[in-house]
Amino acid sequence: MSVMDVCFSVLILSGAFAIMALGLVFLRSSALIQSLNNIVATLPETIDRVNKILDDIDYKLDLLNAPLETINRLFNRSAVRHSDIVAKTASSIIKSRKKQKK
Repeated sequence: MSVMDVCFSVLILSGAFAIMALGLVFLRSSALIQSLNNIVATLPETIDRVNKILDDIDYKLDLLNAPLETINRLFNRSAVRHSDIVAKTASSIIKSRKKQKK
């Protein structure tokens, strides 16, 4: 065997190895693409489920917020002053309307 024959055989072996390696890479990438397609197919359903859960949580937090705001108004001085002003204004409007009717 000459030196050229040895070089050709090494090149042929390295080419065969490269082709096999590329084949394995393509097979694994196709499997990865299939799994990604499955994930993408189920993604809208998952997003809808999460959206419904978050809407339920938001609704329940809104239900809990109303009593807490009422309690907060009792202990918050500025809110008490504001509610006193609103109550006095409302009572004065009612009194003025009653006087106008008479």
